[in-house]
Amino acid sequence: MIKTGFGDFYLGKIYSARWLTECLSRGRMVPCDEYFLVTNTNEELAKKLNIGKKKKYTIMEGIKLYELITNQRNSQVNLAGFWQKIAQNSFLPERTAESMK
Repeated sequence: MIKTGFGDFYLGKIYSARWLTECLSRGRMVPCDEYFLVTNTNEELAKKLNIGKKKKYTIMEGIKLYELITNQRNSQVNLAGFWQKIAQNSFLPERTAESMK
């Protein structure tokens, strides 16, 4: 058995991995309530996204940004245009291009 602590998880609700395997075995999402373990509220120990020290992104925003950046056809990304495109297409709702730079 592997020992884990709050430092192994991000802030928020933590669910058993059995929830994922159950969803996969049934081929659909199942309610997660019975797989809930605990809520990680320990800000000191919790994992954090290492996107930047000045900007705070949620985990989902970080994942979306990662997907957008890695799916760029050209490895030389025009940063000003990149952030404008994200804002114009509402990839990250309620975020302006200026707030993401």
